[in-house]
Amino acid sequence: MLVDILERYLTSRTLRFPATTKRRSPGTGLAAWPANAPLFVGADGERISRGTLQYRVLRAFRRAGIDAGRARGAALVHGLRHTFATELANSEVSVYTL
Repeated sequence: MLVDILERYLTSRTLRFPATTKRRSPGTGLAAWPANAPLFVGADGERISRGTLQYRVLRAFRRAGIDAGRARGAALVHGLRHTFATELANSEVSVYTL
C-alpha cells in the first residue's frame, strides 16, 4: 500500500539525508514528521522546487520504462497527486482529511 511505501521512504530519509532530521519528532515513518514538513527534500533537508520534483518524477518514469506520453512537468505531477487522493478516498479516508 502507498502508506507503507511512504513509511519506508521517510524512515530511510533520515539515514540518507541527515540534515532533514531537524524537523523530526521521536519515532519513525509518518509519525515522526509534522504535517507541514516537506515530503521531498534535497540533501540540505530543504523542500525541493517544483521543477526539481517534475524532473525527478519524469526521470523515474523513464528509468522504469514507463512512457509518460504527453504528460510533462506539472501535468505529470498533478496526475500522481490525483492518483494519491483517489487511493486515499478508496481507503475510506475522510473528505476532510483529503
